[in-house]
Amino acid sequence: MAGLSVKTASFDGLTEVPAAATPVGIYKGLSEQATLAFKFLSPDPTPTAAWKLGVATEQLESWVRAEVVNLISVSETLVSGRALVRLDIANAPVKEFRLKIPLSVTNVDITGPNIRRRDQTGEVWRVELQNKLRGQHTFMVTWEQPRAAKANAPVELPAVEAVGVERETGSVAILAKPPLQVSEKAASTELMRIDARELPEWAGPTRAARRASRLCWRGVAHVPVGDDVRSLTCFCGTS
Repeated sequence: MAGLSVKTASFDGLTEVPAAATPVGIYKGLSEQATLAFKFLSPDPTPTAAWKLGVATEQLESWVRAEVVNLISVSETLVSGRALVRLDIANAPVKEFRLKIPLSVTNVDITGPNIRRRDQTGEVWRVELQNKLRGQHTFMVTWEQPRAAKANAPVELPAVEAVGVERETGSVAILAKPPLQVSEKAASTELMRIDARELPEWAGPTRAARRASRLCWRGVAHVPVGDDVRSLTCFCGTS
């Protein structure tokens, strides 16, 4: 059952072996979950079982890893974003997750499979699902933010983050269509410049993005919830 694990309480007359050492027909389908396996060897047949095995169950907590790709487009009067949030849910399924979205953005929309409702408390959005999910699932967040139409004006770039996960990694890509150009002004140490070709394939950059002036970064360290230390500022002006 999802969310439960078995552990050995006691055994006698048995030898514990790797689950992969069992016959293929038995092991098939068990390779993606924790499995206990034991071997019994007896040189002589016995009328009753000469071994004993006791197992116990334990409840597992969900383990969620998040990868967030923030694709941000800059125009003369508007900054718009599309964040792809990929959750990898292990051990036990989850019925909800949380995202941190800056209050400076507007027209926020969160879409994806199995979403039941979305509730906002300050910067934190709680997304409730219709059914519990485990495995790998991707959700999308879109938003907009007006900007001053000034030459070489600095742009503070908001980014979507996952809240309450065990581990978070991600990337940020800034796009500006001609005649606009973007250049980095300042970035926190948790961000490392990368080539656009290093963005995850599942994020699916568009053809238009390949032609645009673009800068890309990857988050190089997990930042615990509450430590607002990731920041990014760019200049945007005409070429």
